[in-house]
Amino acid sequence: MRYDVWMPTLYRQYRPQKFSDISGQAHITDTLQKAIEKDKVSHAYLFQGPRGTGKTTTARIFAKRLNCSSAKTSEPCGRCKLCKSAGTNSNLDVIEIDAASNRGIDDIRALRENVSLSPSLGKYKVYIIDEVHMLSGPAFAALLKTLEEPVAHVVFILATTELHKVPATIMSRCQVYRFRRATEAEMKKRLEFLLKQEKRKVADEVLDFVISRSDGCYRDAESLPGQILSTSTKKISLEELSNNLGLPSPKIVDAFLSSLISADSKLAVEIVDGVYNGGAEPEQFIQETIRSARDGAVLLAKKEKKLPSFAGRENAVERLPVIIRALVQANQDIAYVPQPIVALQLAVLTACAGAKKVDTTPASTVSVKPVQAPVQTPPAPVKAEVVSVQKKEVGSVELEKVISSWSDVISAVHKESPVSSTFLRAMTPSEISGSVITLSVQFPLHRNFFDKPDNRAILEGAISGVHDTKLTVRLRLEENASSAPVVNPAPAPKEEVSADDSQLLKDAKEIFGVAAA
Repeated sequence: MRYDVWMPTLYRQYRPQKFSDISGQAHITDTLQKAIEKDKVSHAYLFQGPRGTGKTTTARIFAKRLNCSSAKTSEPCGRCKLCKSAGTNSNLDVIEIDAASNRGIDDIRALRENVSLSPSLGKYKVYIIDEVHMLSGPAFAALLKTLEEPVAHVVFILATTELHKVPATIMSRCQVYRFRRATEAEMKKRLEFLLKQEKRKVADEVLDFVISRSDGCYRDAESLPGQILSTSTKKISLEELSNNLGLPSPKIVDAFLSSLISADSKLAVEIVDGVYNGGAEPEQFIQETIRSARDGAVLLAKKEKKLPSFAGRENAVERLPVIIRALVQANQDIAYVPQPIVALQLAVLTACAGAKKVDTTPASTVSVKPVQAPVQTPPAPVKAEVVSVQKKEVGSVELEKVISSWSDVISAVHKESPVSSTFLRAMTPSEISGSVITLSVQFPLHRNFFDKPDNRAILEGAISGVHDTKLTVRLRLEENASSAPVVNPAPAPKEEVSADDSQLLKDAKEIFGVAAA
């Protein structure tokens, strides 16, 4: 069997040829078949739905059945000359138009001129216009005229993934059918059918992996296994599938999430470095990690018994929302940071900052507020002079108020400079003296960034705007994490600084190239 010839196009090899072969769209196929049986065929149809759900395939089968000369039921016979020519896209009475490439008014005018011509062999001339939302305004106007005055022997089938871009005047003259995404059960049934036809076997975890990444799209789900069936003659494993698709191994993703849940920043950074040095793209790794973390969090919310290993940790419920939020922010920051790996490393620091490193012991309570400055390691004994400084005001502004509204400052800065807001999450207000607010900075990279006049002006403008008081920013580079004040307005827990907390700072300095103190 020559897998190298046709296996990579698995979804084309087994494209449905009749209505009963179409999966998950019975509400549409049943209606079309009844229209055929009762001879109540409309002059225009509009198929709308996500990509890869069967819109074009259904249109082709419908067109084939309309012109089938030997059909005795609502299904095409598949044996007559018209059915065979439709199967090879050589039927002169079925015209497929890609609106993305033929979107101008001249293309639609040419269509209008040919509409009046009678069918060559069949009963109808069927025009299938794919991605119809791509037509220009004048082209839609020209098409509308044709739909207003339909020719008896012409049927239009319009297909689109973006219904909101189709003018209401066009929709009102069509029967609209909405295709839906495939459910997990429907997708699994379809994949099992294809694999049975090929006499191949895959592990259940492979099917789950493919289905979770198909987003309800049959074409995507059929393409993924098709990519490796051509090179593999044995049972497909999840590891093999990941390697062939260039995706990070599920075991690596699981280990990475476990390290983040345990706040083991050292291990998390080592995994990130290994993935990056291995040639993987940080953006792809982030997306796969978000997907796995989301799935684990949902399973926990449903109180499922079967959980991935990272979700089985005692503090996973509290930690996963924090981790997901840090990763989502990193996915957004990739477009702005100098190197994508920086966004991933910053996500590790953000997710681990302030969390107590644990192994199997219960985790300490972690704040899951949507946006706030990272919680720094609580100081050992708080110095009296620092406490007194925190009570100083500038106008009506107290340090505690600045800390509690720090997320508003970050949001204001993000509107002007997304990169600045990213660095700002690793900085904390530490004291106010007169009209000067001091920000504690952990890394020279951040201090140098805001030393630039333009960046400093954006920061000072945001702080002054949020508090309606003109404030000047002073940056103070912290040499020891234990000297940084607590950012969280809630009372700091009374516990001694552990060696693990100190290790977090050392790991961060290693990432940003700062010599350890």
